[in-house]
Amino acid sequence: MTATLKDSSSSSCLAAGAVHLIPAPSHFPSDIKAPLPDTSAQSAKQQKVLLELPTASLFCTALGKASVCFLTMCRGLASLPTSCLERAKEFKTRLGILLHKPDLGYKIGSLSRSTKQRYALEEVLGWKESFDHLLRSKSGLAAFHGFLKTEFSEENLEFWLACEEYKKTHSKAKLAAKANRIFEDFVQNEAPKEVNLDHETREATRRNLTIANSACFEEAQAKTHTLMEKDSYPRFLKSAYYRDLTEQATSHRTGKPTHT
Repeated sequence: MTATLKDSSSSSCLAAGAVHLIPAPSHFPSDIKAPLPDTSAQSAKQQKVLLELPTASLFCTALGKASVCFLTMCRGLASLPTSCLERAKEFKTRLGILLHKPDLGYKIGSLSRSTKQRYALEEVLGWKESFDHLLRSKSGLAAFHGFLKTEFSEENLEFWLACEEYKKTHSKAKLAAKANRIFEDFVQNEAPKEVNLDHETREATRRNLTIANSACFEEAQAKTHTLMEKDSYPRFLKSAYYRDLTEQATSHRTGKPTHT
């Protein structure tokens, strides 16, 4: 069901499993009070899940002076099955990771360029030569990282880059500390930025932590490289994201405006 609020300043509230749309009191006549949700039939666990959901779970699209909110209406939170509540908790956890990404300390800051960054046409076309050619290009890495962020799948590239930086570390003490950090951030089950690895590779990498040498993540990094090369890289080259970069580079070179 979709509800439309005519005033863009309206403060609507939507949480997974919520059953009421609560407009701001200022949008009601003085003799009418805003309806409040009846929580009498809700268990403490259900109320806790609802109240803990971040306000970022509001999905509103501003259209001029109108604000359109897409609502999932239920008969009541008390009637929701446990599976629905668990999915709400999972959503809360994953959204929290997106909103509060830890400072991993890896050298990926230069990859966070604006999506409107202009590149030379030769650079953009050169990224099609091979995946390894793209990885060797600083601008190519930045563009590829930007594309992966639009798919919420940048963890594979960031893991690969973390492994590259790890292999340049010479201090044994620092190797051990970095190895554990990379494992916790990317490899272990339920890691904040868990990469897609099979169980055998994950466990082999875990065992490698006991020695923590420069080859500790070699197998895991190679499999992540292959996954990106066969999956993410072809999608990048076929994407509107790459096409837009090519058009921007072409228009910048010829001086002709890009048509949108």
